Amino acid sequence: MSPVPGFPENPRWIVGDTDVCLQLSVLDKINIFHALAIDYGVRVVIPEAVENEIENKFQGAKFRGHSAPFRKAIKSGIIGIVNQSWIRTAYGPDDGGIFEEINELGEDLYTMVHRGEAYAHASAIVLKVPCLTNDRSAVNTLRRAGRVLPINILRSFDILVFGFQAGIISIKECEEMRATLTAAGEGLPESFARCSFEAGLVNFFSRLLDSDKSLCGAANPEDILDKRLWITKTNIARSAGPS
Repeated sequence: MSPVPGFPENPRWIVGDTDVCLQLSVLDKINIFHALAIDYGVRVVIPEAVENEIENKFQGAKFRGHSAPFRKAIKSGIIGIVNQSWIRTAYGPDDGGIFEEINELGEDLYTMVHRGEAYAHASAIVLKVPCLTNDRSAVNTLRRAGRVLPINILRSFDILVFGFQAGIISIKECEEMRATLTAAGEGLPESFARCSFEAGLVNFFSRLLDSDKSLCGAANPEDILDKRLWITKTNIARSAGPS
């Protein structure tokens, strides 16, 4: 039985930012994006500004040698690129100037936050879909400025907890990933910062869960951004968008 009433409306897209895609590529867990696309009809897409930032990061010592999962996902279309061609394919030739609107908002937000973050937020806002980002500093900057935020803000660990809840990855894999991120000096949610994944899970409010599975993690929100997105597998053929 679903832990929530009604039938969830899966978003067509989730817009990803640089840091999340890098972390999942380093962890070799972009397969969760594949499951989202194939089983749930939810495609992760990234703006060109984010793709450029990620490729530049792969040239540095910290992320060198970890690019294969990300590039494979781009090549296969599991991760889409938000550009003019993608917009036209997704929304048709009469797209209402969506691409121009994203660019205009992206340049505006770029006066306050980094370019990739600005365009990720702009894409999510214009497309009215969730944004996948770990950059709480940027989110706080936009909030203080009174700017509209995406309808949901998801983080790397929301994707990992979802992957565990949905049976895509194991608890052992989750702990290995937590340890890898810790060793790499990557920021972790407070729930997982000083304990194992299993011990921390009870205190973590996951913002992305499968409505047909048992509740995973904390039941009650603790953060102003803790808004739960319930999604469900679908047997209905639905478009995950252009590749």
